[in-house]
Amino acid sequence: AGGSADAAFAARVAASESCLLVVGGAEARRHAQALCDAAQSLEQQAQAWLVMARVGSTLHDLALWESAATRAFELARRLGAAPGAPVAPLEVRAACLLAGHHAVVGRGAQALVMLEPLTAVVRQAGDPRLELDHGGYLGYALALAGRNADAQAVYARALAAAQRLDDGAEVMTLAANLAGLCTGAGDARQALEMNAVAAQARQRLGELQGIAAASSRMNRGVLRMRLGEV
Repeated sequence: AGGSADAAFAARVAASESCLLVVGGAEARRHAQALCDAAQSLEQQAQAWLVMARVGSTLHDLALWESAATRAFELARRLGAAPGAPVAPLEVRAACLLAGHHAVVGRGAQALVMLEPLTAVVRQAGDPRLELDHGGYLGYALALAGRNADAQAVYARALAAAQRLDDGAEVMTLAANLAGLCTGAGDARQALEMNAVAAQARQRLGELQGIAAASSRMNRGVLRMRLGEV
């Protein structure tokens, strides 16, 4: 019975995360809160608060993001508290979201302390979603620290994971971040290639409008000038 209940709850988690991708906003938060209210076991509670943390990060509600990610991380750590127990994927995901909040609010050093020791665990897991979550936030924290070469390598691995998952939104974001790092490193050709990858992902997600469209065209134009193509 316990296994069936866990499977049913996992299905609700997946549905809530899909809701976040489709509708966002208050509706996604309502679904996440319903999950938190329904969660019974320690694992279910950690899963539910992880969804709530994703809602906070997507809405850029920093207070919600931090409080939900902190709660998810604490619950996940309690799950793996046995001496010698390996770090579970759920704990890694919670750590990534909490560290991501640290990085976004300027606590990059704290984010690196959390994320860098998890690199080997993530690679051993072989889970592209875990690689994407970890690499996206680690790359950002490394770039904040001025470790741009390291950030490029991490972002490239995360981009490959996003492409394996066919996650257009993450492909767009990671490719754009890589384009910026390549530009800063003076590698205009690679930057142009990454900008094109980001633009293609944007087109798949929907027609560009307003500032987003103008920014994309300007970035491509500047890079082509540096390459002497125009």
